Amino acid sequence: MNSGDSLNQVAFFHKLIRRIKKWGSLHGTKWMLGRILQKIVGWECLIFFRRDLNRQPVVTSSKIDVHFYLAAPIELKQFAYAEKISNQEHLQDLESGAECVIGKYQNKIVYSAWINFHRIYEAGLFNWSLTPPQAYLYRVFTGPEYRGFNIATAGYQFIFQHLQRRHIHQCFVATNFENYASIRSIEKSGFSRFGKIHFIKFRNHRFTLFENVNSRLRR
Repeated sequence: MNSGDSLNQVAFFHKLIRRIKKWGSLHGTKWMLGRILQKIVGWECLIFFRRDLNRQPVVTSSKIDVHFYLAAPIELKQFAYAEKISNQEHLQDLESGAECVIGKYQNKIVYSAWINFHRIYEAGLFNWSLTPPQAYLYRVFTGPEYRGFNIATAGYQFIFQHLQRRHIHQCFVATNFENYASIRSIEKSGFSRFGKIHFIKFRNHRFTLFENVNSRLRR
C-alpha cells in the first residue's frame, strides 16, 4: 500500500467520523455503519415491500404529462438508458410471461417497470416462486433528468390498475436500503416493508448473509 492509498483511507474515515457527528441519530448511525460495511466487505441490503391491491388506491399524478402503457417488443430497442440490461434479456423476460410498463413524455421514454407473475428473481441471489394471484415489480426506472416529477408514484398507480384488471391481489417490490427516493415513492404508493436480504459482493459473485423474505411471502 503506498502513501497515497493510506492518505485516501485516512480521509475516508475522517469523513465518516464527521458525518456521524453531524447526524447524531440512530438513523444516521445505521447509515454510516452501512457505508463502512459497504467499503470493507462489499455489503449490500435490499428492502422488500408488499402492497395489498384490495386496499383503497392512493390517487396521485405526475407533475408532467406522462403517458403510461404496456410496451411492445419492438419498443425495447429504445431502452438505451438501461445500460446493464441487454435487449436480449428484455426479450427473454417477455417470452417468460413478464410485462413491461413504459412511461413516455414528449415521445421519449422516461420511465419503465417490469412485472413478473411467476417469481421473484435476481440472478445469483434469489429465486422465489410467487403464489397466484401475486406479482413482483422490478427494474423500476425513471430517467435521471425526469426525477422529482412524481413519475414513479404515478407509474405505480397505473400498474395497480393494470394488475387489478388481471385479478392480481398482491404485489411486491424491492429496492436498495439507501435509495431514499425510491423508498419514498414506494411507501407513498401504499407499500409496507416486510423483509430484507443482506448480502456481500465479492468479485463477480454475491453471497447471501441473511434473508427473511421467502418465509413471509405467503403471510
